Amino acid sequence: MRGKLVVDNGEVFFCNICQSRTTLTRDHIPPKGGPQGRNVTIARFLQARTAAGQAQHLRHVSQSGLMYRTICGRCNSRLGRFDDRALNDFANRVARYVRAQQNSRLWLPEAVTFKGKPTRIMRAILGHALAAKVLTSNDDLTVLTRQTLMDDCAGIPEPVEVFYWVYPYSTVCIVPEVGMLKQPGAGYSPDNFGFFGIIKYFPIGYLVTTDVRRYADLDRMSAFRTCGIDDLVDIPVRMRRDKPYRPTWPDDDHDGNCLLFGANLVLHDS
Repeated sequence: MRGKLVVDNGEVFFCNICQSRTTLTRDHIPPKGGPQGRNVTIARFLQARTAAGQAQHLRHVSQSGLMYRTICGRCNSRLGRFDDRALNDFANRVARYVRAQQNSRLWLPEAVTFKGKPTRIMRAILGHALAAKVLTSNDDLTVLTRQTLMDDCAGIPEPVEVFYWVYPYSTVCIVPEVGMLKQPGAGYSPDNFGFFGIIKYFPIGYLVTTDVRRYADLDRMSAFRTCGIDDLVDIPVRMRRDKPYRPTWPDDDHDGNCLLFGANLVLHDS
């Protein structure tokens, strides 16, 4: 099914979440109310990452952030009213620590715990990853995400996994669907290949998939899948790593990784 990336007013397409045929509304990624600024320069992923794409200068400025017109007003409201609020609360708490560390070189322990509602946070990330798809299919992650979001109280089902890490960079990267090696550096084989969604914006990056139980040394938000919809728990965030992840990780071809791209790729700088 086909959605639209910021299309003209009044166009009717299928909602990426409920699949109803209706007038679509804009979904903001990152959502409003978070720590990320709204004034951004937008470019297609491969244009921003390749020398040939950069030379073409195919970018445009948006004063309202990155928006996808791919979901209906009802789904947009359901996603924003509760799930985005939890996502923003968590992001804003982590952002204060990351900014303090950047501005004053404050020494922080390896891990700091932050209060958050993990089920709401995961629902928000899954919803925005689905909303960011200009083209959708009936793959396992898409079907499970739809089923979850259509139930206002549903938790995160197996085998959906949501990983997270500190992302202290201003560039926002939305890769709702990409094929990558499950274990970079282990060599290509059909068994070592999976599909992932990536949403990275200051101060947290998220990786979603149904194909692996662990990825690199990332922490699993999905370890909290048994929490109730509004359970408030201590979520550990690793503030220091011996080797910090670069801004283009994991969606680059370093460290023996291999990528398979589709149409659903956008990156922007704030």
